[in-house]
Formats: sequence, structure tokens, C-alpha cells
Amino acid sequence: MKKLVFLALLCWSFVANITAQTGEYRTQWRQGYRTFGLNVGTAFVTGDVKPQLFEGLGAGLTFGKNMYYRPGAIFNLDARARGLWTQAYGSDWRSSAGFTKNAALNGSRSGGLDFVNGPNAPPYIFHNYRHRQIEGGGELLLGFNRLRENTGIVFNLYGGVGLNWHFVNYNHRDAFELPYNYGAIDAGMGSVAVQQELEQLRDDTYETRAEGFGDGAGRFGLMPYGGVELGYQFGRFFWAGVGYKLTYSNSDYLDGQRWTNDNLLSTDKDLHHY
Repeated sequence: MKKLVFLALLCWSFVANITAQTGEYRTQWRQGYRTFGLNVGTAFVTGDVKPQLFEGLGAGLTFGKNMYYRPGAIFNLDARARGLWTQAYGSDWRSSAGFTKNAALNGSRSGGLDFVNGPNAPPYIFHNYRHRQIEGGGELLLGFNRLRENTGIVFNLYGGVGLNWHFVNYNHRDAFELPYNYGAIDAGMGSVAVQQELEQLRDDTYETRAEGFGDGAGRFGLMPYGGVELGYQFGRFFWAGVGYKLTYSNSDYLDGQRWTNDNLLSTDKDLHHY
């Protein structure tokens, strides 16, 4: 029994010593420290067209400078610059008649499509898009400093504004530059069956500029965003974890579709997720 007690005390002493050393390197930061971060992940847009949640991708980096830090303080405050590139996709299995006022689909735009009076003019289509975006932003980060020092768990909240350039394309033409014959697809089938039919029909070239992108220059916008980070600090200079960033676009162009099934302008604004 004495040996078990001695062994338990020895193990507790070892754990306490490791914890003390861990806490020491976690508090050896200095006011005004700088940070550099890399991130990769998935990206998607929520709007008028169903997003393909796991098809998108993105990569970015951050540069930061500490604004407030004190050992033992509950919070720390950093300022960061962010650069981000993302590519997102959408494909709707639900049929839509909301294309007659879309300038890229109703034949009114040079270089566009004509699903209204052109060959195989269907009563409905199936919307899709590819969204590409480049963002440069500035943000403030609020870190839970005491939690990090005591446990190694990193928990950050941040928010800022980004200058975003984005471009959207459709995949609506076949190899002969003709509009897809969507009328040949039974819209009454289930979602899985319709998506399988669409995958066989489409060639993934995304050859058509979406409505609002006909000049080929893309669109710019100032967009506010916020996010959260959760991770673990593995050393004095390194932590790793996961995060989520939500951008409010104040625009209905991110998924290339602004019209409802009744060909009325949608009132919802698109959101960008990373």
C-alpha cells in the first residue's frame, strides 16, 4: 500500500511539474508580439441555389500584431490583416422557371444563352454556378488569454471588413456551345436521381459568365465578416486548430441568381462561408 501511495505521489509530482513548465512557456509572451498564420479549408455560398458543401476549397494567410496583452489577463487583443482565396460551387436539383429575366440566360446579353426562345427552350432549368473570390481584409481578434495560459486551449473571436473581388460562371452549354436540354430531365424524380442525370449531362466547363459578370471584370465589394477559432497551443510559438468564417455580402450576385421561381427579384442576400 505504501508503495502505491509513493508511486501515486511520484506520478502527481511529475504531472504537476509538466503542467508548471507548460504554463510557463504559455505566459512568456510580450506586449506587441507578432503573428503569422496559414489556413486551408472548404468554402460555400448560401443564397438562391443549393450549395455543394464539400466541393469548394480555399486557402489564406494572416499577419497580426498584438495590441493588448498582460500575463494572467482574461483577454488579449490583436489586429490582423487577412488574405484569402476561395472557390465554391452550387448545383440545384430543384427545377426553376426563374430565368426569363436573367440577362445571361434569356438571350438579351451578347455572349449569353437563350433558354427562352433558343433551341430546346425548356419550361424549367436547373441552376448551377462556380464562384471564385479573392479577399483582402483587416480585423480585430479577441483571444481568451487566461484560458490559453491555464489549459493550452486557444479560443479566439474576430471580426472585420474585407475588400472582395468575385467572379461567377455557369455550366449550361454542351460541347457544341448549345444550351443543355434540361427539358429531357424529369423534374419529378428525387434529388439523387436528378443530380445523377445532371452529372451525366454537364461537362464542368463553366463556360458562361453569370448575370452581372458579362463584362468579364468581376465585381468588387466591401463585406463585413466574423469568425471563431478553436485550437491548442503546442509550443510557445505554435498552435493549430479549426475555424469558421462567415461573410455578409450585402449582394445577391455571389451565386449568380437573383430571381425567384416567379421571376421576381429575391430579397435575400448571399452569405459566404469558409
